[in-house]
Amino acid sequence: LVGPSGSGKSTLIALLAGLMRPSAGRVNIGTYDMGKLSDSEIARLRGTEIGVVLQGAARNLLPYATLHRNIWLAQRRAAHTEGIKLDDPDRILDLVGLPGMGRALIGELAPGARQRAAVAVGIAAGPGLLLVDEPTSQLDTAGRDEVLAALETVNQERNTTIVVVTHDSDVGTRLGR
Repeated sequence: LVGPSGSGKSTLIALLAGLMRPSAGRVNIGTYDMGKLSDSEIARLRGTEIGVVLQGAARNLLPYATLHRNIWLAQRRAAHTEGIKLDDPDRILDLVGLPGMGRALIGELAPGARQRAAVAVGIAAGPGLLLVDEPTSQLDTAGRDEVLAALETVNQERNTTIVVVTHDSDVGTRLGR
């Protein structure tokens, strides 16, 4: 989703994630009508089938915890759901370009690495849908490219549908449809 600030991109992500309820119309994710689900049903979906990466990596991570701990917390609900097989946290970190970083504290990471850590947390439960809001904002070109490569890898290796919100047309062009 590409567009200028204020055009409703982040609002759409919030609706798709069940963080907001529609005031009119319907929001369907697969067979689920997000407006009709209870708060606990939405929480279950976000813990198993819908991954969310909010704008600003800090909003997705516990800064005093390690990468492994952040991933484990994101996997908690899915770990107790029958039929879900979870990846090892180190495999997830490899996938997003942070190999061997599991013991690092979030607060010690560079901005690009923090954003990739947020993506790792978003995919930790193995969701079929990943919603990502402005993943490259406030990153330099190298950090932007690292995050985009991580998203592309997640899409290709996991067949995860990824909806990315950005105001950066270069990011939209690179990710394509």
